[in-house]
Amino acid sequence: MIVGFFALASGRRVSTTKSGSTKAITHCHYSTTIQCSEGTVLPADIRIFIRSTDFIHPDNTVAFIVSKVAFISPESTLLDAIFIVPMPGNIEDNSYEDTLPDFPYPLIFGLGPVTALHERSFDTVSRGFSVSVSEYVRDSVKKFVVGCVHSSL
Repeated sequence: MIVGFFALASGRRVSTTKSGSTKAITHCHYSTTIQCSEGTVLPADIRIFIRSTDFIHPDNTVAFIVSKVAFISPESTLLDAIFIVPMPGNIEDNSYEDTLPDFPYPLIFGLGPVTALHERSFDTVSRGFSVSVSEYVRDSVKKFVVGCVHSSL
């Protein structure tokens, strides 16, 4: 799971029909990025299930999102949103970002076995680990590894 504030862009409505069904499911896709504390920025695609008449948010709308996540590659991260709350305000106003909470990095929650431990020393001591995780995203189980590094003085 990933929880945080995300800027929404390029909203597009998509309807799909699963094989053997006649009922279409509508969802909206948005492009976004995930900012990591060490400076990495990962492009991501958010999928939000909506009614066919629901509003598509304009570009640069910031929303608080709780989502399932699958880190497929550094260029491909998939999010299936469970909960979304767009932040109020006029996105065209120069002070829009001033009204947003100071929460630049999302929180990631995962459960799985630790696959690797890392420790290295330079000017600071860095310790980290990698966890093997699986999540049901985009209609199938995705398996991936999430790494975490903690630096201390």
